[in-house]
Amino acid sequence: MMKEEEEIEGGINILLIITVVIGTTLMTSLIVCYICVFRSLCCPSDEEIERAHSMMRRGSSRRRFNRPSMLETNVSSQPTEVERM
Repeated sequence: MMKEEEEIEGGINILLIITVVIGTTLMTSLIVCYICVFRSLCCPSDEEIERAHSMMRRGSSRRRFNRPSMLETNVSSQPTEVERM
C-alpha cells in the first residue's frame, strides 16, 4: 500500500516539475517579447525613425484627400431611432 502511494506522489512530483519548467519558459519568453516591444517603442533606431517620417510624409497627403472626414458626412439625413420604428 505504501509503495503505491509513493509511486503516485512521484508521478505528481514529476508532473509538477514539468509544469513549473514549461511555465517558467513561457513567462521568460513573454517578458523578453515585452522588453523588445517597449524598447522599440521607447528607443527606436535611426532607421525606424526615418521610415516613420517618410511614411507620414507620403501618406498624409494621400489620406487628406481620399478619406471623408466627419465634417463632410451629413448626419441630419440619417433616420433617427424614433423614425425607424
